[in-house]
Amino acid sequence: MKPTFKALLCASAFGCGAGFAAPAIAANSAAASDSAPTAVTEVVVTAQKREESVQHIAAAVTAISGVTLTQQGIDNVNSLQFSLPSFHSGTLTGSTGITIRGVGATTVGNLGGSGVAVNIDGVYQTGTDTVDIGQLDLQRVEVLRGPQGTLYGRNATGGAVNFLSNAPSNKLEGSLLAGYAEYNEYHLQGIVNVPLGDRVRTRLVVDYKDREDGFVKNILPGGQSVDKGKTLLTRFRLSADLTRDLTFDLGVSAMHSSGPFIYLTNYSAPGPGTLAINPFLANATFISQPWRTDINDPNNGKRDYESISGTFTWRLPFATLKSISAYQSYLITATCDCDGTNLSVAPAISRTADKAITQEFDLSGNWRRLDWVAGFFFLDESNFNSLFYNFDLGLSGLPPGSYLDFEQPKYDTNSYAGFTDLTYHLTDKLKIIAGARYSEDDQTATYNNTFGFAVAGRNIFAASFCPLYGPQGSYETDHLKSDSFTPRAGLQYEFTPKINAYFTFSKGFKAGGANIYSCQNDYKPEKITSYEGGVKTRLFDNSVTLNVTGFYYDYTNFQVSQIIGLSLDITNAAAAEIKGVEMEGAWAIDRHVTLNANFSYIDATYSNFSNLDGLNPQLGLQNLNGKLLDNSPRESGNIGVAYRSDPFSFGRLTARFDASFRSRVFFREFNNPLDSQGPYGLVNLNLIWDSPDEKYSARFYVTNLTGQAYLQAENDSTSIGTRYAAWGAPRQIGGEIRVRF
Repeated sequence: MKPTFKALLCASAFGCGAGFAAPAIAANSAAASDSAPTAVTEVVVTAQKREESVQHIAAAVTAISGVTLTQQGIDNVNSLQFSLPSFHSGTLTGSTGITIRGVGATTVGNLGGSGVAVNIDGVYQTGTDTVDIGQLDLQRVEVLRGPQGTLYGRNATGGAVNFLSNAPSNKLEGSLLAGYAEYNEYHLQGIVNVPLGDRVRTRLVVDYKDREDGFVKNILPGGQSVDKGKTLLTRFRLSADLTRDLTFDLGVSAMHSSGPFIYLTNYSAPGPGTLAINPFLANATFISQPWRTDINDPNNGKRDYESISGTFTWRLPFATLKSISAYQSYLITATCDCDGTNLSVAPAISRTADKAITQEFDLSGNWRRLDWVAGFFFLDESNFNSLFYNFDLGLSGLPPGSYLDFEQPKYDTNSYAGFTDLTYHLTDKLKIIAGARYSEDDQTATYNNTFGFAVAGRNIFAASFCPLYGPQGSYETDHLKSDSFTPRAGLQYEFTPKINAYFTFSKGFKAGGANIYSCQNDYKPEKITSYEGGVKTRLFDNSVTLNVTGFYYDYTNFQVSQIIGLSLDITNAAAAEIKGVEMEGAWAIDRHVTLNANFSYIDATYSNFSNLDGLNPQLGLQNLNGKLLDNSPRESGNIGVAYRSDPFSFGRLTARFDASFRSRVFFREFNNPLDSQGPYGLVNLNLIWDSPDEKYSARFYVTNLTGQAYLQAENDSTSIGTRYAAWGAPRQIGGEIRVRF
């Protein structure tokens, strides 16, 4: 990226306030109306489990409406990140990791669980593999930055992302959408909303996407291109008024996708030491160009997800009681060329199955000067994970024709928590905030990791490599228990009805666990202490919203993933410190033009950590104090401008310009230049036409206008001596048409 572009973007972000904040969404619609005042409308969210204006919450919260998401073509979290402050997302080997302010994904793929809690219509997701279903027919997305240990509990050290879909309405209506883009990408969507009398409403959404040409092209003659496939998403919602004070909401969701979405592309070649151990790698090619590969073994995968939830909301005389019950199940199977070369070094087969039952009770109300919420949460999760490697050529001491089978037949988790959060209005201007959560986790893991030989198409068991492993066919069991107390306290002062400031102290907790690929090798829970202060303002007759936040984190037992040999394990860094500042806001310039922007500066470093780099073992144990945390660029900014025309005889036009910038981001704790993506910027354009009666609309778009090549995620393979990475999406031009009825 040219320095002038970076300077312009940063200056715009500072000058305009910043972010795709919740108020910015309403600004689009307010400015679009001929009679509406030029103002940024406040948005009410449920981020803290009760309805509040974003501008009055003592926390850093950004909300983006479904209308804005549609206008920008945001349909996954990897594109969502370029509209949010301090937010990073990347997909590697088919799984997505989310990081907020340098905190979140232990590893892409969420081994050990994500540090950012994801909720879809109030249902906690046990992993981020289900975020695709969350992007369907949305009313809005709410992103809470900073540890949310009190209200959201375990695995919310980085924050929380809440996807809220459109509820059924009392109108008989629907829409059909058809789209096409480069790389032979097709998109079809149907929505139908049907009321069944005065008290029951239903809504069905079906969404189908098919990208036939992969973003990553295989240069090997006859080789398979990757990063493509088909995805079918569906959601059914039913809302019923059982009585005047009791409502019930049923949600049923499903996802099926298939294609080579689990793949590796190499980013560096092995060094002399690895070649000496594995001389056959001298005949391999390591393609590091953007969106290119030369894999020879097949890459194919399937993902299946289903969920059913029921929510009762009972308005009592003194409070509102909400019960959210849910069952989720997902299955991911894949074959992978897991060496990323033109040789059959390490082809693999993987299978992950997860089933979870969750139950949450929330009771909230107001009593005199006190706003309060209390609740209980329960999780019962069962997981199966297996990864089978076949080494026809041998690898790093393993003989040719051998195999390794990493298997965790059962990983059960039971989690219980009780919580409360209180806001007391000490005066008309001063509020006192207090909250606490107590959680207990009980985990049981079983192992069946074995070594053997493939002979005449059969796998012959040779030995196990789990400590205390019993006779063949029996499993070693690991039992872990932990608990946590995560309080929250703070003050909020309202200088005027449009300007307030807050300061909060809070703690977060991310559960420890058992490493899948190395038996009886557990890692500890990580804990975070946060200090945050902010100012929220509405200025110039509500035409400008400007929010500024500063924060400091003290991290202990920070969980870090590392691959040693063929084992992907989590270890604990002793300590880390994170501090930074964010600015976000919106400006309704006039009834035609709105502007949104954000800017973040984050200094996230290890303060007490030493580790061995498997790619450079000759360096010995390295002192990593002062090194930057993964997925935490020091500077990032986003800016968007929307122009909506006056009505013409043929309808109205809306044009959007969105740009973003990221400074250098590292993906491994050693901060080697090859472990990073240098500074880069992206530009997206959207042009939208709406017919005079708004029954028809069309959108023409260009994403990544300049064709910027950038890494969205990276990891390492020490047995092959390489880094492998996933590239962000290339430039794509497309269009879509929607018909409403």
